[in-house]
Amino acid sequence: MPLKVDSAPIYDRMPTRGEALCIGLEGSERVPLLIPVEHEQTYKLLDKEELERVAGGPRWRALRSRLVLLFWLCWLAMLCTVITIIVYSPRPQAPQLQWWQRTLFYQLQPMLFLDSNQDGVGVIQGISDRLPYLQSLGVGALIIGGLLPRRERTLPPTLTNINHTLGTMTQFQDLVTHGNAIGMKILLDLCNENLTDSSNSALQFWLQQGLAGFRICDTDAVYSEESLLEWRSMVKQFSTEGNERIMVWQVSADTVNSSMADLITRPLLPSVPHILSAQEVGTAIEMALQRPQGVWPSWTIRGPSVGHVASVVGGLHRLFAVLALTLPGTPIMHYGEELGLGQSQNASQAGLAPMNWGSNQNVGASRRSPAVSGSVTESSVEDQSLSQSSMLRLFRSLSNTRSREDALLFGNFTLLPPSNASSVASAPSPSPPILAFLRSWGCVHFLVLLNFGTGKEPLEPQWAFSLPPHGVFVASTGMDRLGVVSLERLRLRPQEAMVIKLLEAGSFS
Repeated sequence: MPLKVDSAPIYDRMPTRGEALCIGLEGSERVPLLIPVEHEQTYKLLDKEELERVAGGPRWRALRSRLVLLFWLCWLAMLCTVITIIVYSPRPQAPQLQWWQRTLFYQLQPMLFLDSNQDGVGVIQGISDRLPYLQSLGVGALIIGGLLPRRERTLPPTLTNINHTLGTMTQFQDLVTHGNAIGMKILLDLCNENLTDSSNSALQFWLQQGLAGFRICDTDAVYSEESLLEWRSMVKQFSTEGNERIMVWQVSADTVNSSMADLITRPLLPSVPHILSAQEVGTAIEMALQRPQGVWPSWTIRGPSVGHVASVVGGLHRLFAVLALTLPGTPIMHYGEELGLGQSQNASQAGLAPMNWGSNQNVGASRRSPAVSGSVTESSVEDQSLSQSSMLRLFRSLSNTRSREDALLFGNFTLLPPSNASSVASAPSPSPPILAFLRSWGCVHFLVLLNFGTGKEPLEPQWAFSLPPHGVFVASTGMDRLGVVSLERLRLRPQEAMVIKLLEAGSFS
């Protein structure tokens, strides 16, 4: 039995389950035995001497060296990556062109070009006097025809002399020497000169005079494949590096043996009795450019027997000048086409008009066959040189642009497809009047537009999706288009042609 006393018990009872182990704050046991004292931490900044002492330690020096080395290694890696991308990225390789692939050819006849001795007939000296003018046109090679003496029917042709009415051999040699000195190649036109298989000595004679080569025509029956190969081989014997001699072959057939001549040229446009449409011209261009691999294209606008282009295309002569100087290949232009010279009904040379120089011209053959009044153009070189909108100015602008732009010299050619959709389902689709194509090389693109129609024409809507919105006028037939142009708002005037340099790379290439 528990001992009971009157005083408080020595031992208190054990707390039951659920009672708190701690007692109230009144009791000493409710106050924690240890109470942490909060202390404010303070940091002392390093002074300059201490910072230099710590940073200059071996551990930090090693870390900095490794970071600098890592930076330069990353920089070199990025540089090598950029160089590798540039070196191995696909880019167009500019072809190594021969002189006859880059130059503009100009065919003429001394009798109709310039009369320097005032006897009414053009002479060789007249060509020499006008070499600076030909240079201003961008001409790099002359094809001179009608130089040999006129052949008598009962006598064999004389192939080592010149027609004495045109000048002397000394004058011709001076012309060749002067031309070579200024980079103007001289070729002899042998079309319709009745060469024979034994004409090797004559060709060798002219090559010894410094000629750059010859032009022959497939219309002469004497030209057999064996003869052509033999003549070309002889011409190559006179060639040196940088001074290649060439054979130019004027053909009318679509398929020829490309090994028989260096430059094979053909008429670009077919001979038809009507003015060609844009679709017909586009078809003719596609056919002319479909050549075997490795055959360089060359062409005249019309065949040699047709004469000046302006005599058969009328008011479209400016349009065809734009076409001639923007197509791929080597163009061969007829004298006077830079003026829009027309055809004379009274001229003695197969209907060809004499060159029109102006008031002090001494026109070749002018006393025998003056130009017909009211021809396609009556403007002379003198008049057109003073006009800012003349055909001569247009020709010079196009020729100079062609000579310095790789895209026009050897760039890709893309004929833009016309829209054949008609607004009326049952109505036949009219032939679109605009011919358009692109000349492209690398990031440079030229858009060439030719309106064969008689009304104002916008660009085809479908072209807008593949062309940049803006460009810069390079040339136009009226020589009055300047500055930046919006292709969306562009309207071509009747029978107008223009060349536009695009400001952005299009999807055609």
